[in-house]
Amino acid sequence: MLAYCALAKAYDKLYQTKDITPVEKRDVDYRELAEVALEKARRVAPDFGPVHLALADHFVVAHNDLEQGRLRNRSCASDDAK
Repeated sequence: MLAYCALAKAYDKLYQTKDITPVEKRDVDYRELAEVALEKARRVAPDFGPVHLALADHFVVAHNDLEQGRLRNRSCASDDAK
């Protein structure tokens, strides 16, 4: 499960790289691959903190969605408090 989180982070970094090819014209959709890896991690351990942290990181890095990242981060903190 941690491997899926690490894989998603690697895909997000590849998605974020400054390539001369526009995102729309790339052959590989690294953001989608990251989402698949995160979905597999959620299936294995839906309430595990590192999965929520990886999801929060993905929303911030790949989607520029700070609000969703904060929500995921809060859910991770509330899960750890239980």
